Amino acid sequence: MCYSYRARRHADPITLSFLLLLVLALAQPVAGRPQQGNSPAADELARGVRFYNEGRYKEAVNELRSVVKKEKANCDAWYYLGVALIGAEDMKSARKAFESALAIKPTFGPAHTGLAYVLVTGGKDEQAAREAMAAISLSNNEAMAHYVLGVVHLRKSRNSDALSEADTAIIQNAKYAPSYLLKSQALLGIEGDQSANDAREVRNPNPTPDDLKERAERRKKSKELFHSAAAALQTYLTIAGPNSESATWQEQLETLRVFAGDNKPSTPNVVSSSQVVTKARVLSKPEATYTEQARKADIEGTVVLRAVFTERGTVEHVLALRSLPDGLTQRAIAAAKKISFVPATIDGKPVAMIMELQYNFHLY
Repeated sequence: MCYSYRARRHADPITLSFLLLLVLALAQPVAGRPQQGNSPAADELARGVRFYNEGRYKEAVNELRSVVKKEKANCDAWYYLGVALIGAEDMKSARKAFESALAIKPTFGPAHTGLAYVLVTGGKDEQAAREAMAAISLSNNEAMAHYVLGVVHLRKSRNSDALSEADTAIIQNAKYAPSYLLKSQALLGIEGDQSANDAREVRNPNPTPDDLKERAERRKKSKELFHSAAAALQTYLTIAGPNSESATWQEQLETLRVFAGDNKPSTPNVVSSSQVVTKARVLSKPEATYTEQARKADIEGTVVLRAVFTERGTVEHVLALRSLPDGLTQRAIAAAKKISFVPATIDGKPVAMIMELQYNFHLY
């Protein structure tokens, strides 16, 4: 039978290694004390859980695989095997383990959450959303399930829905770091939607006082969104602590502060594409390559960036609006900084211009 345990927080592939993350960052399956007994399998299960809690994932996997080999209907063992396999970065095997736990007990919410997490790290968004909603229907106090739903919404550019799920996850578990990263990215997505709408507007060369007031309100709202996104990212960095992607997100934090107007950018008078006479013309755009870790984890998706294409011909202040785990965001940012282009101009003079970039990662 299965019990509802709470697990120790561990690295979340959606956000920290990017995980986590995805990312990556921290996933939070179920932990606790396994069912006690005198059988060798019960002792192995207890050792497996202890190894998992100590971060000795490969040893945990070995112990727990031994248990499920002897007791194929042991739901607890299948579940813990799944979370240990996530720690060992074997997502394919983790999926099978969670599916085995659910075959034994379909109403085991934490296994639905674990499966949702594995699916979303592999880009199986629709399946991940179904599993996350199943977990929430069984127990609404599932911060990680709300996080997974938020990631799915973010990938579909449903930024307001992503923000709502991030806020719900934060309310349910204020120490779950990935939710703050999700919130920061959702806020940036909302700001991006607003900027896109502004760019589509026809600029009136003779604006009325009402037009000027509306533009000022939009600029104020944009700065507020950047401020909020920076605050959420700062919280993420504080909770997550040092990890393989700390430098990337610290750089993003400083860039957010530039866009929010907290720091003076090195390229003053940055303008939007709607304000220039001739837009920046890209001469060459190097491709972003896969990391071996992302390839092994079958990570696919799109990294969306916003950057300043300066009047000097350099790409600076690169901001990740949408990220991917396992080093793919860093690879996209590095590729963006190598773009060669002819600067935008106004009245024949080169100016700094904001542009959005997309880098698609697909395995063939």
